[in-house]
Amino acid sequence: MRQLVRFTHRHETPTNVSEDWSALREDYEFLSSSIDERGQRLENIVQVVTSLVQLVESRRALVETYNVTRLTVLALVFIPLSFAASLFSRNDSWKPGTDHFWVYWAVAVPSTLVVLLVAALAVRFVPWVGAKIKSIKPTTLPK
Repeated sequence: MRQLVRFTHRHETPTNVSEDWSALREDYEFLSSSIDERGQRLENIVQVVTSLVQLVESRRALVETYNVTRLTVLALVFIPLSFAASLFSRNDSWKPGTDHFWVYWAVAVPSTLVVLLVAALAVRFVPWVGAKIKSIKPTTLPK
């Protein structure tokens, strides 16, 4: 487009045709400036859309972090119970319905409480663990 404008500048004639070339050149210059302006607007929109996508992805990451934290707390409860169950499953005298089944609960419940106590103390007294846990808040994604 700009080459056409330069061409019309170079090949103007002194007759009545020069007015036509001049009007045509003005039209092309207007079109060229309009295209440049709209191109700049599109470049700005691309930056805004990219920022919006990054914002949505960061919110999703926060929700995922919150969910992983909840799963970790759930695992803190079930891992000691499953460890005790696997330990007592080696011998048939410890299975449910026998006289020694109470030993499973006597080992599983205190070990679960110890694990939860250690986790609570870590959150309270280890600065970076507590800060990580307290900084995670449940958020909802935009619809």
